[in-house]
Amino acid sequence: MFIVTVYVSVNTPRTAIPDELPPPHVGQDEVQRTRSRNDELATKATTDPLPHSVQMVGARFRALGRAQWNGDEAALARMGDQLGQAIDVALRENVDALLLLRAYQAGRFVDAYCAYLRTGHVSDDLIELGGNTLLELSDNGWLRTAADAPDRVDLVLSAFFKRRFTNTIAPGHPAFAADPVEERLLLGYMLAHPPPTRADGEGPAGKFLIDHIEDLAKLDPDYPASFARGIVLFRMREFEVAGRMFDDYLENTKNGPHRLRAANYLKASIEYSEGAP
Repeated sequence: MFIVTVYVSVNTPRTAIPDELPPPHVGQDEVQRTRSRNDELATKATTDPLPHSVQMVGARFRALGRAQWNGDEAALARMGDQLGQAIDVALRENVDALLLLRAYQAGRFVDAYCAYLRTGHVSDDLIELGGNTLLELSDNGWLRTAADAPDRVDLVLSAFFKRRFTNTIAPGHPAFAADPVEERLLLGYMLAHPPPTRADGEGPAGKFLIDHIEDLAKLDPDYPASFARGIVLFRMREFEVAGRMFDDYLENTKNGPHRLRAANYLKASIEYSEGAP
């Protein structure tokens, strides 16, 4: 049995089975600033014409998305080569304009996807800017109808698009770093909605959830990562390790909002690690 450093300090814990993972905290002021910044950049992209090299990236990015949607391997190879050539020129000439393009196309994609959630209509913008995104999200059980949409769905969708854009245009380029507010909301959505084949929390599901908890902790040092890890590890039946995570949370978070639950989960971890119930 592992050593418990703080269990006795919490008043009258009761056995409770870990349930939902804690969502990231994202304040409304952060949301509003992010939306305003997105709108500002998207508007700026339409105020003055973007450089020709950046317009070519935008057009070929759309053509690539159409080829992905159609499953046309020959067109995919051809469009990929053409897009690569356009990217080389645009990155040399005007990175800032590429960021404006990303903001503009993200806005178009978000509008198209939100319309799809309301009506089921798949528009040209959704096909060309999303490529296989709609299929990927559907396969994972994500965002299929308006009823599935979380609060702040626009920022979740914007994060999905920007991941696709950046991974295609300039993977690893520091200027294209993800917006931390959008990413926290996206990661929170993924933690709350693991893909169906991983929803039981065991096996590949556990790795999926742990990986996303780690990503979230890097973005938000205040996220209760030890507490969240403990929940996932308990689901994976790693009771002793789960207990250490809850113990770590209690030891290092003196006034955290999850202390009572952590104490109860710690008690359950101890009992389950000893073979009860």
